[in-house]
Amino acid sequence: MHSDASLIAVRKSTKQHDSHKQFFGGIMAALAQEFTNWENSVTLVARVTSEAQQFELPSGDTLMKFRVVVPRYKPVTKATIDTIDCVVFKPVAQRKSATLAIGDIVEITGELRRRFWKTGAGVASRMEVEVSKITAVKR
Repeated sequence: MHSDASLIAVRKSTKQHDSHKQFFGGIMAALAQEFTNWENSVTLVARVTSEAQQFELPSGDTLMKFRVVVPRYKPVTKATIDTIDCVVFKPVAQRKSATLAIGDIVEITGELRRRFWKTGAGVASRMEVEVSKITAVKR
């Protein structure tokens, strides 16, 4: 059986939780109104460093994966390039990625995605570009 004090504590805790939800929900709504032009958009001009490989998903859908490198502008560390994984779901862009050769210079348009998977040591993740359009700049 609960004492009156414990029921009051539960009610107070629930009210605090609800007020936090309202507070943070209000902040997110305000931010969404303030920043109406949020955008996840990436355009890269890069050199292809791996041929595209096709993968079949459990759903039967396919995707293509390949990798590019981009030189850093005014590097501040010893690293002078960034290696970027690219994944392609759209059929038109998949066909285009299948024609890429190592060394091609391409312009890629897409969005950043963070992918998660399980490993023996736990969960790992990686950022990649989900490609919507590929244009060959130089072959």
